[in-house]
Amino acid sequence: MPRLKINQLHAGKSRSVAKYATRFLCCVFLFSLLLSACSAAPSPTPFIAPRSIRIAPSETLSPVNPTVSVAGNPSVSPGVTPGSSLQNLLTLPPNPEITLTAAAPSATATGSNRLPCSDALIYIDDLTYRDGTIVGPGQPIEKQWKVKNNGSCDWDERYKFKLSPGDLALGAPQEIALTPTLADTLAVITINFIAPLEPGNYRTSWRAYNAEGVAFGDALTMDINVSQ
Repeated sequence: MPRLKINQLHAGKSRSVAKYATRFLCCVFLFSLLLSACSAAPSPTPFIAPRSIRIAPSETLSPVNPTVSVAGNPSVSPGVTPGSSLQNLLTLPPNPEITLTAAAPSATATGSNRLPCSDALIYIDDLTYRDGTIVGPGQPIEKQWKVKNNGSCDWDERYKFKLSPGDLALGAPQEIALTPTLADTLAVITINFIAPLEPGNYRTSWRAYNAEGVAFGDALTMDINVSQ
């Protein structure tokens, strides 16, 4: 009998210990679940409402780079300047026109647009048949003068070299083209003569003429003696 009571007492204590152990384990398990749930849940990001940007019609814009002038609508200016409203900036004419201005043609050195300049000719030297040279009757003579265009006009095809009035042509045409020469440069003027058949001293004189027919510069001469 006493042994049975002792066994029952031990059994009761075992059940109590098991009961408390079970409760303890349950508490530990629940605590672990709560701890893991708290650590896994991320902290919520605070919501920030976006700010709306509103452009009022009266707000001004900084200037842009105007490159094209638009004509035909007074509401559109040639360029956007400080103080232009957004409404005016976005307003375009129904049929914009681009105005192009042609540059004035530059004057040339020929024709009626010839630039003002001065004509001049200076004698430099006789390259052939210096004054007083003796030649035979009927001898061909190639006379050459070295000259300089010391004016500001270029000699072109309009310039002539003519026999002075009253002088002998000595077999040459009374008018030839003046050698084309740029201003402030040297030139050689050549005329082919024929010596007279009669002996004696002969002299011929020539002048340069510009496009308007005005003589200018030094007179060029040839002085020869035809032998017997």
